[in-house]
Amino acid sequence: KSSSKAINFAGVDDYIQIDSLLTSHGTDTNGTISAWINISNITGERSVFSAGDWNANEYFEFAVSDGKIIVYARTAAASQFNVIATTASINANKWHHIAITQNGTRPTLYSDGLAIAMTDTIATNLTLWLAGFVGLDKASIGCIVYNGTTIYDYLGAIADFKIFNKALTPIQIRDLYENEK
Repeated sequence: KSSSKAINFAGVDDYIQIDSLLTSHGTDTNGTISAWINISNITGERSVFSAGDWNANEYFEFAVSDGKIIVYARTAAASQFNVIATTASINANKWHHIAITQNGTRPTLYSDGLAIAMTDTIATNLTLWLAGFVGLDKASIGCIVYNGTTIYDYLGAIADFKIFNKALTPIQIRDLYENEK
């Protein structure tokens, strides 16, 4: 993966605000998010993408935590799901393609073009996607923005961030990986 098209994040107050994404994707009930990432330090939680409510404790997060890909969803009512890769697959200072799909049944995580084993530590509503949140008004690459704050700042590079309004198939995810590496 070439880093010439990547954006580098310093790990402190360094993110891209993409609120307008919610206009075109805020009503999606299914979807896919993918990106190429190169994390400088895999210790701790590093948010790749989030959508949140600036005025409430409600957000969706796609991130890496201690080398494991995670996706977390919390509505204003309560945590809805926390899906974590069973084993660490992300190494520091190496490019990896990560993706999440939601097909209306549950999220599926991908690393370097392949679906990976997952553990549901919270599974209240695994069908939730962006349309299931009431007050999403902030979206960002590189941190979580919600409830009047930013947290889990990304440290490293992100390239080729993409969001789709449908769940890509495993073959399509593999093609993304193969065609962009």
